[in-house]
Amino acid sequence: MKGISILAALTVIAGPAISQSLGVPNGQKFVEKPGVLEFSGELIVRPLQFDALRARGFSALESMGRLQRARQRVQSQMVQYLKNTDDIIVKIPAGFDENSYSKALMATGDYQYAEPNWICHPVLVPNDTYYNNQWAWPKISAPTAWDINQGSTSVIVSNCDTGVQHSHPDLAASLVPGYNAASNLSEQQGGSTEDINGHGTHTAGTMAAIGNNGLGVCGATWRCKIMPIRVTNNSNGSASLGDLLEGAQWAVDHGAEAINCSYSGVTSSAVETTGQYIENAGGEYCWAAGNDGTQLPSNTDWQHVTIVGASTSTDGRASFSNYGIPIDVFAPGVSILSTYPTSSYAYADGTSMASPHATGSFGLLASINPNASPSQLETFLYTTCFDMGGGGNDNTYGWGRINLGAAAQMANSNNGAHINPTAYRFAAGQYISGDVNSLANGDDNWLRGHGSLNAYIAESPIILEVDMTSPSATVSVLKLNFEAHNTQNMMIKLRLKRWSDNTWVEVDSRLYGTTDGAVQINVPSPQQYVRSGDNFIQARAAVKLGPLGGAPAFDSFFDVFNADITP
Repeated sequence: MKGISILAALTVIAGPAISQSLGVPNGQKFVEKPGVLEFSGELIVRPLQFDALRARGFSALESMGRLQRARQRVQSQMVQYLKNTDDIIVKIPAGFDENSYSKALMATGDYQYAEPNWICHPVLVPNDTYYNNQWAWPKISAPTAWDINQGSTSVIVSNCDTGVQHSHPDLAASLVPGYNAASNLSEQQGGSTEDINGHGTHTAGTMAAIGNNGLGVCGATWRCKIMPIRVTNNSNGSASLGDLLEGAQWAVDHGAEAINCSYSGVTSSAVETTGQYIENAGGEYCWAAGNDGTQLPSNTDWQHVTIVGASTSTDGRASFSNYGIPIDVFAPGVSILSTYPTSSYAYADGTSMASPHATGSFGLLASINPNASPSQLETFLYTTCFDMGGGGNDNTYGWGRINLGAAAQMANSNNGAHINPTAYRFAAGQYISGDVNSLANGDDNWLRGHGSLNAYIAESPIILEVDMTSPSATVSVLKLNFEAHNTQNMMIKLRLKRWSDNTWVEVDSRLYGTTDGAVQINVPSPQQYVRSGDNFIQARAAVKLGPLGGAPAFDSFFDVFNADITP
């Protein structure tokens, strides 16, 4: 491995990805790298989810039974549970090791993956604490972006790392309360997010160090708030993959819109699961590509995670940076000057330094275009990249090196609008309480409906229909936002009226647990759902409440039902 100044990517290259039916593909084994990637005596296990089981031909009852069986099988070994993604961290029982227990679990056919809960290690030390220059910002045309916007204090970027120096003069005023994933305590509960190592302060500064304040350095966004997520209590920075994932989930649950992880480990299947959860909640998830200078496996090209490689001042690939099909973008990662304890500054190299450039850029783009969905923000950042290889999104450099100035201009020219419902009705079920303002305001200001047993058996006990009007006849992006609160598991189906044939088209279907079930979906071919002449949109949410034992529930609390559009 390349020796890298200051804590570059906390290098973790996970073992080969787990197949859907076998513990480890092609007879390969999970292999430790002492001091870099080590076994913890635990696995991260995810049962096959309800929708995946239904897609394989199982009935709803059979699917629920298999899901329950998968959870019960490992319940006695469970040491941690990530409820948002249904990831179960289990202790490996006596007589097994990481490879044999993974193989045994996957052989049941009940699991999506069973992978080591890796212990990840930092490998770097600081080399310079004096300010000289930040070559990266003019290289990615950041001043052009800052002419448009320097970031919004209503947007939160988060850093899953070793903590942040709270008193650093370039960071202190931007910090909001965070979380210690290693202790499972928020700051309000006494969890510490002070930097235990230095790496986290450096990456936080690249994301969002305060600009134009007469001292030090600046980040990609100057005004966005920073939520520190400390993922370790070890001074060497080592952290479990499970704590990294839990920390990211906590961040998006508490308002973060862009989340950075400058550890490697991106080849783990559980990273994609958390990435999907974050995107469904409206956030962006960036992860460092790693510093082995090797090609990442093509089957780890995650749809819901922005994987970031490191580029040089001459727009080449840094020699240490990983590359390949899974890479989405490159960003500056050599001789990056940023904040460092104690109230100082230091240079660093690594994909650790590249990833926060992308995360901070997402924060700035969300500030410019607050109505943009995660996929829209990715379009702004990806499609405006400087092409490092051949023709757009290639198999070595992804989309290329980020061009924040061009991305900001695209975000600014594609600023959309938020649409609240103007009317609602129950196409099935009975009205109990609430009004249209309940759906517009959300946050437990509920509209409540009641279903019937006959409807429960046949289809969905409650179907809520809403009317909306787009301010634009030309809609390029339609994002449907829905959230409900229930006392039992629920199946949610979202439908839109297609005006060409007056047909209700299902655009999303998923199973949610209790409490708030949130859906944020970019609707394919959105123009067909906007009626010509009056720009009218009709949408339905069908909620089927199902028991895991006991009698079915019939009430649903509709929290949010609105949309965002981009002309």
